[in-house]
Order: sequence, then C-alpha cells, then structure tokens
Amino acid sequence: MQLKRCLLRNYDPFIRPAGVSTNGTTVVSIALTPKHIDFVDRKNILIFHTWIRLSWSDGNLSWTSGKRGIDRLHIDSDEIWMPPLTMYSSAEVGYEHMEIPPTDCVLLSSGDFHCVVEMNYVSHCVADYRHWPFDKHNCSIILGSWFESHDEIKYHVKDKKTVFGGLMTLDFTPNPEWKLVSFGIIENMTKRISHDITIPSVVYNVIIERYSAYMQTTILAPAVLLIILTLAVLWLDPTSVERLLLAALNLICHLLCMLNLSEKVPFNGSSLPSILVFHQNSMIIASVTLFLTVVLRQMLEISGTASALLASTESIIFKSRAARLAEAKNSNPSDSATVETENDDVGLVDADGPQAENDPGSSNAWQRLITFIDRLAFAGAFITYVVMIWVFTPRNDINTNAPDFPVQS
Repeated sequence: MQLKRCLLRNYDPFIRPAGVSTNGTTVVSIALTPKHIDFVDRKNILIFHTWIRLSWSDGNLSWTSGKRGIDRLHIDSDEIWMPPLTMYSSAEVGYEHMEIPPTDCVLLSSGDFHCVVEMNYVSHCVADYRHWPFDKHNCSIILGSWFESHDEIKYHVKDKKTVFGGLMTLDFTPNPEWKLVSFGIIENMTKRISHDITIPSVVYNVIIERYSAYMQTTILAPAVLLIILTLAVLWLDPTSVERLLLAALNLICHLLCMLNLSEKVPFNGSSLPSILVFHQNSMIIASVTLFLTVVLRQMLEISGTASALLASTESIIFKSRAARLAEAKNSNPSDSATVETENDDVGLVDADGPQAENDPGSSNAWQRLITFIDRLAFAGAFITYVVMIWVFTPRNDINTNAPDFPVQS
C-alpha cells in the first residue's frame, strides 16, 4: 500500500500518459475473446458477450521490483487513466452502455497496465435473409475514441485476422441457434471528422450463421412434400375424381404453408427470402394444376362434338392424296387402285349423319390430345421445380467488407 500511495501521489487520472518511443502517442493494445453471441432477427441486433483486454504503458509509474520485492500491483480503474474506448455502432442509447465499466487492473513494475473487462456489445446489423433458414449475417463492432485524435492514441490489435476456433473456444458458450463462423479484425481504421482531425477506431467483423435443425426441418420438409404432391396430381388420370380432390387439397396445403412462413420469416431484411419466392411460385404451379384439371375434365365432357371436328381434321391430314400416295409407294402395285378408290370417298357424308361420330378413332384422337397436354404440363412443372431448386440453393456470397464510412489510410 505504501508503494501504491507513493506512485499515485502526484498522479492525475485525467492526463493521458504520453509514450516516449512513439512521439507522444499512447499505444493501446486490444484483444477481444468472445463468450457468447445472440442475434435478434426481428430487430437485426447482435448481442455480443466478450472479454476485452486492454494494455498500455505509463513510464511514470514504473519501479524497481528487486528493491521492494513487489513486481505488480492491483489498482482500481477509477484511480488511473483508462483508454476512452467506446462503441460507435451501438444499438443502445446512453453513453453508459458504450464506455468501459469500472474494473480491476494490474500494474507491472515496468509501468505496463493490463485490464480485463467483461462487455456486452449490442450492435445493429444489415441482415440478409435471402437464404433463410440458412442465412448468414455480417455484423460489425466499431470501437474507438471520440475525443482523442489519431496522433494522441493509437489502438493496436494483435491478431489482424482471427478465424473462430482453437484457443478462443475455451471460454465460448455456443448458441443453440446461431453459429459463430468467424470473428476478427478487418483493419485498423481512422474515422475522419474534419479535414485535419482523425479519430482512431477498430472494426471487428463478426459473421454468424443459423444452424437450427428444428427450423430447417419444419421449413424444408413441407416444401419437399408439396413438390411431390403437385407432381403426383399431374401424373394422375385427369378424368378421375381423386385427381380433382387432390389438386384442391394441394392448393389448400400451399396456402397453409404460406401462412405458416409469414409468421416465422423475418420481415425486416434487405432482401426477400428465397423460400418465400419458392413457395409463391409453387403455389402458382398448384393453381395452374387445379385449373388444368378442371379444363381437361370439361374437354372430355364435350368430346362428342369436338371429336367429330378433330377426327375430320385428322382425316384431312392423314388421308390426303399426298399421304396416300406416300403410303402406296411402300405397298404392292395391286393396292394402288384401292388407294384411288378410297381417296374418292373422302369427304362423303352418310345419310344417317356424320361418319366421325360412329368412328371410335375420333374419340381416341381426342383422348391422345388430352394426354399430351397433361404430360406436357407434368414435364413443365418438373423442369420448373428443378430450376427453382438450383437457383434458390444457398451460396456462400455473404458480404465481408467493412462498413462504408470515410477513412484515412
């Protein structure tokens, strides 16, 4: 205690210790160790619990440890000068949420201070929900001093780029929903407040990723089932009652899934989630499927009149003189007379009514047309789903750049 009183006798905690070897600039070393993270997606807020270690030197508070037998002292932060480190990107109002709280510091005989503080940084994030529920977010924690220029204080970060892992996981408590992908310093920056004054700042880059198995299962499983259900509807016979009922049930399931997603998907992101676009397009396909089912059933009901028209068209195409002559080339010469005779009978009408109405081939032609339309719709829906899955598959395209504000290199 006598040594402490002797050192602090003429000490003023409001005066910054000037570095001798740095032309009067005080160099403060910063190290952050994450403890826990949380992300409030409804507010786009990152809650970052961390240990922050501050180190600097004051040559006026050094002593010879050999003579006194003491190599370190514990001093309250209220009794000494502390780096005026605040958070620029804080989401909380009030200076008390941004500054360093009182703590216990260690003073070595060399005049080096070491302080460890537990901080809860709350920062706004520009959220990106394109790949929700596989979304990643890049949040920035900007620390610096408002009242000292870059010539007075310089913040030094030991690790310029730290990927989360290794020794840093010793004190880290994982979040059951969010994974800390990377945490590190982008660069040591100085923010310009005028043409002649720059203030020191440090930007930490925090990338988090959602990995909730419950969320992914409850979102992806219904999407896969709806795809199978829609394709199954198109594969059934359009004349069956089961297809009509299943098509209506399919559209109802799409509507229920959209209502469920509207309650879970965050609505305050910078872009629309791909899962919503996927379900929107899938609901359109389900609506077209139901409409097509009704149309095909109506086409079969009016097939009596339409079959005669279709059969007449088919007769003109396939029983024309050119087609018959082409067929005659592959037949015996004795059949040529038969071909000519049949060609002369084309277009004749029986006294009892149209010949096509009693011809079973006309009904088969109409059935083939309906089947062709149905299979074409199935192929179109299948290709559309494949393209949507490929387009909306999450990709690692998160923006890892620093926040955009004027800096001086």
